[in-house]
Order: sequence, then structure tokens, then C-alpha cells
Amino acid sequence: MSKFLLLTMTLMILMSTLCIAESDTVWSKSIGSEVKAVKFSPDGQFIYAAAIGRKPMKLSTETGEILREYEEFKFEGNVFFMAMDVSSDGKWLICGAYGNEIHIFDTETGLIVKTLKADYEDNSVYKFTNVAISRDKRNIIGIYAFEEGHEVTKNGIVIWDAISGELIKTIESRWVMKVAVSPTNNYFCVSYFWSELDDKQSAIELYDLNTFEKIQDLGYHNKRIYDIAFSPDGSLLASGGWDGVIKIWDVEKKELMKEFGDNFEVNSVGFIGNDKVVGGCGYFDMRNMKIWDINSDKFLGQLKINFPLDLDISEVKHYCVVANNVAGILLFDYKKIISGISESKVSDVNTILPNPSNDVSKIQFMLPISGKYKISISDINSKVLEVLHEGFLEQGEHKFQWIPNGVPSGVYYCTITGQNFSKTLKIILEK
Repeated sequence: MSKFLLLTMTLMILMSTLCIAESDTVWSKSIGSEVKAVKFSPDGQFIYAAAIGRKPMKLSTETGEILREYEEFKFEGNVFFMAMDVSSDGKWLICGAYGNEIHIFDTETGLIVKTLKADYEDNSVYKFTNVAISRDKRNIIGIYAFEEGHEVTKNGIVIWDAISGELIKTIESRWVMKVAVSPTNNYFCVSYFWSELDDKQSAIELYDLNTFEKIQDLGYHNKRIYDIAFSPDGSLLASGGWDGVIKIWDVEKKELMKEFGDNFEVNSVGFIGNDKVVGGCGYFDMRNMKIWDINSDKFLGQLKINFPLDLDISEVKHYCVVANNVAGILLFDYKKIISGISESKVSDVNTILPNPSNDVSKIQFMLPISGKYKISISDINSKVLEVLHEGFLEQGEHKFQWIPNGVPSGVYYCTITGQNFSKTLKIILEK
């Protein structure tokens, strides 16, 4: 591929992302670097961001303006920085990258409150890939990776006392990737790139936050698990995998509760309340933030975003912030997305005009999600007379027409089917 063609394609992707941001989001901001992690302050007033080759940043939620960079954060080179969390009172920002240390910053002054040290022999080849602080600010749990060249040779879980700074425990755990701490301060979970247990490809482990002992393997995905998140009340855990599935786990019963997805890679997951799950899904140019109702299994809406690598939810502001790997940081109002494909809107659009008809029937319908669909016409005996379309369709409104050549008067049906979607419209033909 020529350099000119590659540059043209890159510009087209960036332009399409900017167009999406103008029409469907609160704001979108490029910071000149790939953003890897985003977190809201508890009151929703601020957004903290981690990006390659940049110091931790604090932004205004309303405007996207960068208010502060945490200057005491030390690193060398183009650091792949993504280990970041915010304490439940909003006073601490916890960050780590390459090296032997996790830093706790005062979010207001920008000064280092405490530095937590791991016990690595050679700190030049270790990096922290994820970090989480317990809601009571008692413990900080970091995930590290040991690299030899460009190959990860081992991973581990590091646990500190956040008050004293004491290193409590180090657990070598091959392929561990993400950590999430329960809001109820009784559990923490870790997920894996890969697992050799029971010939499954990736696993979730549940730990006791008081003893730091493993309780059990909570469950598995067929491919690597890229993100995990607890619900606000701690009763549920969501896991997103590159198998295209979001799984919802009942934490107390320690069993799988529900599954959502459409076979596209899931890079990020989160909860809106305790009854809705959000996933950053897709690959290549088919990437979206998607929202499902857990109790009803209903798909609620989506927003096209280029590579939603990480996300966080502020229920105070009704916002979702996304680490948009190509374009930077993107903020959207999730209530508008949910209401954008309401049941009444779908019902108003799903229609046949005119009905009854004596020649051409115009078929209008709304699709809640992009994907492969089949649109067919059948008689009252379910015999398919004609297939109007079979293949990919974008989410949103569509219009087709049926010309009933050689078909007698009577009742017929237009059926639209896709993954997790089915709609049948009645056609009355009077010649």
C-alpha cells in the first residue's frame, strides 16, 4: 500500500470520527497521543486521562479543557501508560507505568502523597498495566508485566496498604491483565489474557479483599478477556472478551447470569446503575458503544466510536467518557443514546404504506443495531415468496418496497430477522 493511500485512509477515519463527535456527542478532544484509560471524579466534575508518552491529565468534564498535568509523574521515552484509578472521595489519583513504583497524587495540588514500591530486582523491565484502589482507600492493587524484549514472560498482582504504603503481598499469576475492586470492599477480581485451566482460553478469578486469598475461578471466555467492571452495588460483574461477548456474573452466587454481544471484539465494559451494561465493541471500521438492559435483555442504543479502548460512567452527570484510541477522549450523554431508539420511535417507523395496497407496498422499519439481516415476504402458510435483502444493514431506519407481481389478493407478511432481532409486518393486498 502506498504512503499516500495510507495517509488518505487515516485522514478519512479521523474526519469520520470528528463528524460523529459533532452530531452525537457532548465533545471530542484530541490530545496528540493515544489515550489508554479514563476515569471520572466521583462528583463527575473532572475526567482523568492516561495516554502514551504523556503525564496524567485532569480535564474539565463540561469543556474538555486540560486543567492540570501531574508533573511529578516520572517516566522515560514513549511510555505505554494505562494504569490509573481515582479514590472514592476524589482526593487521590493513583498512577503507574514502567518501573518499580505506583504514585499517589493529590488531585488538587498535583503533589505526590505517597510512593508505593514493588520488590522487583530490575525495575527497568517491569510495567504496571492496571491499578485499582478499594472504596475505603485501605488497599491498592496493581497488575504488572515483566517483559523480555517485546515478549511478556510473567505477570503478577501486587497489593499494598494504601495508608502506610507497606507492600502486603505479591502474587505471580501468568497472563493476568485487569483488576476490579468491589464497591462493597469484600472482593476483587482479576482477568486474564490467557489461561491453561481446563483448556479454557481466558479466566476470571475472584479474591477475598480481606485475606487476599483466591476464592474460585468465576468463569471463562473463549478468547482473551479485555475488561472487567463491578456494578455500583457490587452484586454483578461484567466481563468483555475478544470473543465478542459481554458476560454478566452474579458475584454472590458465583455463576453466569446473562450474555450480550454481536460477535465483535469487546474492549471495554461498564455499568449504568445496576441494570444496564455498556460495552465498547467492534473491529476495523465497525466500532460502537452499545447499551443493553440487563433485566429485559433489550438492546437500548449505540454510538459509533473509533476504537473505544476504555470507558467510565458518571451517573451524576449522565455521561460516559471514552478513551477513543484514535481521536483522543470522547464524552457522550448516555441518556440521549438510550432514548434515541425508544420503543415508541421504533413502533412509529415500523409500517407498511399504503396498507391495504393494490400494487406496490412500501416497507419502513427501524433496526436497533448494525448487523446481518434477512428481509423476506411470505404467505399465510409461511411459504417464502421473495427475499428482498440478505446481508449487512446499518442501525437506524430503512425503506424497501415489494412489487407483488402474479400474487393474488390476501394477507402476506414481511419478516425482518437478525441476531437477537425479529420483526414481522402484516401486508394486506387488495387487487
